[in-house]
Amino acid sequence: MTSDIGIVINLLLAILKVILGALASSIAIMSEGANNAADALSSVLTLIGTRLAGKHPDEKHPFGYKRIEYLTGLVVSLLILLTGIEMLISSVKLIFHPEELSVSYLSIIIIAVSAVVKFFLGIYTIRMGKKTGSSALEGVGMESRNDSFSSVITILSTLLFLMFGIMADAYAGILISAFIMKAGIDVLRETLSELIGRPGEKELADKLYREIRKKIHAFLMEHEHIKSFHALYLDPATRTLYCDFVVDYALRDWDGLRTEFTEYVKEQYPDFKAALTIETEYV
Repeated sequence: MTSDIGIVINLLLAILKVILGALASSIAIMSEGANNAADALSSVLTLIGTRLAGKHPDEKHPFGYKRIEYLTGLVVSLLILLTGIEMLISSVKLIFHPEELSVSYLSIIIIAVSAVVKFFLGIYTIRMGKKTGSSALEGVGMESRNDSFSSVITILSTLLFLMFGIMADAYAGILISAFIMKAGIDVLRETLSELIGRPGEKELADKLYREIRKKIHAFLMEHEHIKSFHALYLDPATRTLYCDFVVDYALRDWDGLRTEFTEYVKEQYPDFKAALTIETEYV
């Protein structure tokens, strides 16, 4: 749903800004339009990656498809970087071969409205990315939010021309491209960290581990046939809690125990699922 909204909004803004920029001969406005088009493509890639990452584990991929989303984030970051580089090249060329601007105050109003829309779209997308643990979605949100900042530069350069006749359009394009490239680098760094794997905060991890052990111990106390548990592991990528129970031979309903524990974990941690392995006390 979040990506769908982003695709529609960015496509509309891209068409509007490219037409407006072409009519006004403004590289800054056209650059924003091209950036919105890249954002729309990024949202499409994010949507595809998110849906593929949600596929259930199978024989070929027993740990699921979550890392597909990291690869999508990598593609999105590279796309953002390429867009920024292309805009930088075009802006530098405009410094040596300037073109007459034909902007108006209506252009400023349109850009200002689009900036507000992009800002709130970015905030919403970042929030949804954090909620779902999607680095790709967070990257799209960061890019959308930064677009609103770059629009301020475009507005200022347009005002300079309208009020004082100062041609700052090309330099505004360079600043905007710098914003975009920085966003691309930030998303790339974040995605690579997730893809390669990075340590979490030890203190927070230890606290969570102790809390989970305590809750599992409470579950064991209510079941006399469960003797102990081990191999406790929480996978943040698949949001799965793995655990092994050691039971005595008197327990016959293993499926019932597995179902009960799965529901217990879901109740305690709604965002996570359980993967329980059961083994007998003596082998």
